[in-house]
Amino acid sequence: MTTSHDTVRALREALKLSPDNIPLRQHLAEMLLSVGQFEEAEQEYRQALALKPEQTELKLGLAKAFYQQGKHSQALVIVEDFVKRSDSPPLAYLLHARLLLNSGAVKQAVNQYRQAIALDPAIADLDFAMLLGITDEVNTNSIVNGKIRSIVGDDTPFLDDSILERPEISFQDVGGMDAVKDEIRLKIIYPLSQPELYKAYGKTIGGGICSMDLLDVVKHTLPVLLLGKSIPALFP
Repeated sequence: MTTSHDTVRALREALKLSPDNIPLRQHLAEMLLSVGQFEEAEQEYRQALALKPEQTELKLGLAKAFYQQGKHSQALVIVEDFVKRSDSPPLAYLLHARLLLNSGAVKQAVNQYRQAIALDPAIADLDFAMLLGITDEVNTNSIVNGKIRSIVGDDTPFLDDSILERPEISFQDVGGMDAVKDEIRLKIIYPLSQPELYKAYGKTIGGGICSMDLLDVVKHTLPVLLLGKSIPALFP
């Protein structure tokens, strides 16, 4: 009986004969993801994207490989580009929801999850939905102060604050200006923290986002360092 590992070996052999075969390399990357070889899957997706940099399935696959390795910032670079588009694939919304939940943005994660299953009900994940506080009886009103309802039972209280407490200051604490905050992430934070990834995609830091709203958000809330200085120090 042929196993997944046998299939991986066969695909590798086939790629030796046809190294520029993008569907073949994509199939290998997907198989590597399925057997938990996430770092190797990342490498295969990168090689495929070098041949066809704009292919949606390859970009999303690379984001999944990043996510599985805990490289959440790299995954966000890709996924946040997707969800800004009107033709974003449902799986991009689902992965975005997972990344948002990981960062503590529970309400936003709920919205992205609902968007994902509205586009494709087949990708619904009951366990993830319950973690978000979404069941037949429980809706988004069950998410209070960014804390998640326990999935043990209907009568179980919210999980302990010491486990799920959110940071005191974050982008979620700043009302409105979502477009500005997204631009800060995509044009400042991620390019500085992931320069190699942005270089691979031909992206650069900055690009027309300097405004009073931006300066206000950066001055008061942005928890990053730039060239060894805090952001508030740059905008006294």
